[in-house]
Amino acid sequence: MDKCILTHCALYAKFWYKKTNLIEDIKKCIAADMNFDVEYVTLNDIISILTLKLSRFHYLYLNQGVGQFTLDLYNHTDPKNTWKVGYYHKDNDKKSTNEYSREEAIIHYFMSQMRQMEKKDFINDLVPDKQPLPFNEIIEK
Repeated sequence: MDKCILTHCALYAKFWYKKTNLIEDIKKCIAADMNFDVEYVTLNDIISILTLKLSRFHYLYLNQGVGQFTLDLYNHTDPKNTWKVGYYHKDNDKKSTNEYSREEAIIHYFMSQMRQMEKKDFINDLVPDKQPLPFNEIIEK
């Protein structure tokens, strides 16, 4: 059966890597996972690759069709619901100064999905072949 190749994205989602800037961090992870030069990875690439890979996972492992996947994606990236995937902004948190971004909401949704995936779901059992970001202190010890 097909396995997910987004190892570094999954390690990032599972808090192995230090987080600084969501989009820049994911660019580095995508570049490492897909063997791209990071300077050529765009926000559109991130959204496209995550959508393609995780929609396949939903189909193969969760037995969900594209309709259910699309509905879940739409519901979890709605400004009122993004707190469910750990994305806070002015529309759902009075303390936040961040403006809502559909792209960031989509990335947060995919990261929340990847946190739920197991080692066996990945092509190399989540063993990194290189390190695009520094490890979290807990992982280093």
